[in-house]
Amino acid sequence: MVFDSASKNAFAAEPKNNQVIQVNTETGNVVRKFDLGKTNGPHGLRYGNGKLYVANMGSKSITIIEIASGQLNEIPVGGMAAQTAVTQDGKFVFVTLYDTKEVIRYEIKSQQLTRIPLPDGSQGPIQSYSTPDSKLLFVADQGFLLNRPVSDKVYVIDIASAKIIGTIKVGNKAHGVVISSDGKTVYVTNQQDNTVSKIDVASQKVTGSFSVGKNPNGLSYWYKVGGMP
Repeated sequence: MVFDSASKNAFAAEPKNNQVIQVNTETGNVVRKFDLGKTNGPHGLRYGNGKLYVANMGSKSITIIEIASGQLNEIPVGGMAAQTAVTQDGKFVFVTLYDTKEVIRYEIKSQQLTRIPLPDGSQGPIQSYSTPDSKLLFVADQGFLLNRPVSDKVYVIDIASAKIIGTIKVGNKAHGVVISSDGKTVYVTNQQDNTVSKIDVASQKVTGSFSVGKNPNGLSYWYKVGGMP
């Protein structure tokens, strides 16, 4: 689930019915439902500048939803799209492809797709998140699905060059990623270890680990101004 920039609306992917559901956060009422393709299988989504970017695992695509008009635009990406990430400068959307072990950089203005292969030994990325300055992207390499081993890696991508510049060892079955609003700290859920890792952005090193409940999945960070990029 994600919020718009004012936290007035929440949006959730509903894979069973191939829909994205919009909910008014004040009333809790469903505002509308966006119908995607019958085989899309929407999974992760992010909000940016009046649009939703939805990762479709079933149709191996992303769907761009214009919230005001309800217009849909589907873009093939050539792999099981697990999650999207939107840079705060509004230039790029990133998409993790689990089966092909890649990250796609989609340039919003030119609509150009750039493929970023993950290093040998990657088991399949799930969530990713960009720093507030739109310079770095942190990608959790989870594994486990498709009978793969679990992974304990987080990859760091330089956004401008679309190159991997770092690998960080966290806990087993790394899944969720979020970055603090000051851009200094990354938090990663490790499902198999029941922990959350804390990473210092400047040094790209793990500085702490917290025990949490069983199988931690996604996580979020509270932005005082509302919304979550």
